[in-house]
Amino acid sequence: MVSKQPRVLIGAEARQCLLAPTLRSIRAVNCSLGPHGRAVVHDTASGGFGVASDGSIIAQEIADIAGPQSLGPRILEEILFDTRRDLGDGTARLACSLGAMLLEGHKQIAAGHSAGRLADEILRVGRLVQDLLVGQACRAPEPAAIANTAINDARVATAVSDALARVGAHGVVDIKEQLQHGITSEFGIGYALDAALVSQLLEPNPPATAVEFDEVFVLVVDDIVSDFGRLTPVLEGFAMRDKALAVVARDVIGAALEGIVRNRNELGLRILVLKPKDVATRAGQVLEDLAVATGATLISIDVGLTLNNTKPSMLGRAKRVRFEGGRAVFSEPAGKRDVIDQRRIRLLAEADKVKNLAYDREHLQRRAGRLAGAWGELGIGGRTTHDTNRRVRDARAAISCLRAAASSGVVAGGGSALVRVASDVRRSAPANSGVERAAYRCVAAGLDAVARQISVNSGLDSDRSLALLRGTESPSWVLDANTGELTDLNTAGIVDPLSITVGVVARAISAAASMLRVDALVSK
Repeated sequence: MVSKQPRVLIGAEARQCLLAPTLRSIRAVNCSLGPHGRAVVHDTASGGFGVASDGSIIAQEIADIAGPQSLGPRILEEILFDTRRDLGDGTARLACSLGAMLLEGHKQIAAGHSAGRLADEILRVGRLVQDLLVGQACRAPEPAAIANTAINDARVATAVSDALARVGAHGVVDIKEQLQHGITSEFGIGYALDAALVSQLLEPNPPATAVEFDEVFVLVVDDIVSDFGRLTPVLEGFAMRDKALAVVARDVIGAALEGIVRNRNELGLRILVLKPKDVATRAGQVLEDLAVATGATLISIDVGLTLNNTKPSMLGRAKRVRFEGGRAVFSEPAGKRDVIDQRRIRLLAEADKVKNLAYDREHLQRRAGRLAGAWGELGIGGRTTHDTNRRVRDARAAISCLRAAASSGVVAGGGSALVRVASDVRRSAPANSGVERAAYRCVAAGLDAVARQISVNSGLDSDRSLALLRGTESPSWVLDANTGELTDLNTAGIVDPLSITVGVVARAISAAASMLRVDALVSK
């Protein structure tokens, strides 16, 4: 049997094979840009249809093809997925900018410029663009206005901005899907721990009700507890004195669990025994956080402590503990404020170091937020599964935008700041006709593309829109896609967070340089 030989594409043929399907995918993503963006209908694996309005989801659906024609769409899908994960927003803007840079780049290569040198020069211009974008920073409008710009759902935007206002700059807001249509919210003060009861034998009576104790002592153990050893008389003493105890460990099993159940049933021990929902290393981390929050000494073999040498003075304290629905809240925990603040600062510094690893970063930020002592949760549901997914994504995008705007400031939204930077890039281009000038043209085309596409989606004359923006020097002027006229960003609330904008543009430039550099494709 003769094996099929791989197909090798070289030079212009390879670049065209990469370009054409990528641009088709980008055109679909572009439909979603701006306040008048539209959703894309696509086939599903079950033979039905789905609706996608998020750039990364649209790219994912379109990438489901095979052969060399699939490489470009698959690359785009990966880029937008990483962007959504790491930045929380900006996927459609990235795709739009990337498409314009690729299109202009191929024109310049066809005109005789070296693909490799053009890619190198595009990266060099990209470093200039980041500095120019910082120069477009403006004072941020009210959070509600930023949230309304980030998403086209006023109710979700209001709920998110209100929730962040309630938990404060250092608090945390979690978003979850819910079955019922609408938005529900829950807020609390204190340290919140996602946890579960260690055994059904400790379920409250009646089941599914909250467990709540006042003036609670807290024992935190970074281990699986099978025997309380010398601590057993202490537990019995708690029962005799009607004191409340919360035990949080990786698990409690065997004789230890039997002793707790017996003391609760026979002596009326007021006890809550939990294990964190996090597992492995992360379970140890949240147990350490709880110990810091409540002022407990973490019982861990790693620091030479076991239950046999545990003393009552090693227990933490909280004014109240309430466990319900998989969450325990320790109100007015007795940890030292300076120790808690130091741990928060360290967690946030670690989160900054892993800013390109979204799941690790979010976990660290959530831990820091919960140590701050203020938390909230928004439950969001739509009329359909698609509607629920969209609203949840929108809520998370709005939180990312609000957090980013608070930390880095904002620029004029809707691509307005990018158009002004594009004008600066063109003015900075060398006067020659070489590859350096070609790179400036590629980057400028990508920067103009977002405002141009939003204008097209809004039924506006895109050339007029760009001309209006190029005629403004103040960074606070934006184009209102609803009216086609210029307005002040603080009046209209049309803004984009600076850090997300810088990240989106940097990724678009990097992706364009990488894809233009391709000189061979191998299809098996």
